Amino acid sequence: NVSKLNAIITPYKTLTSPLFLSSNLFEIGSTYSFLLRIANFLGVSQSTSFQVTKIADSIPIVSIIGQTSRVLRVSDEVNILAAAIPSQCGGESNNLKYSWSVFKEGIFMNVVSSSLDPRRLKIAPYSLEVRKSYQCVITVTTSYGIASTKVAYIYIEDGPVIALISG
Repeated sequence: NVSKLNAIITPYKTLTSPLFLSSNLFEIGSTYSFLLRIANFLGVSQSTSFQVTKIADSIPIVSIIGQTSRVLRVSDEVNILAAAIPSQCGGESNNLKYSWSVFKEGIFMNVVSSSLDPRRLKIAPYSLEVRKSYQCVITVTTSYGIASTKVAYIYIEDGPVIALISG
């Protein structure tokens, strides 16, 4: 496969668009070293190198079940379900780890889900501030530490006004 990689990369003396290499050119468990050198028209150049190792695991495909943008009342329970599958056949979905993070207008909040199912985010009514936007981020990680995320957006609106008249 190294000869195939060289055959593909060598003709690219000048790149004007991204160079994409198919993952099937790389062998599982092998590490490949790349050197990238960039030169301007004056001949001044800069270079950097990096390594890529192909592992057998793949990035999980994550989705939010239902709408990814929701408007809820302060009296509503937040209930968001995520699902994930391995991106290639043979991946093990039972080895996926789910983790939720909640941000209020971009600032991390220490919110804990009341759900026993790690795929589901449950937040009790009246726990979130009204007239605020929240980002609920699900991160799904494989046993190899490869992660993928998806975001659900929530806006909390005021609940109904209830007038109590006494006397």
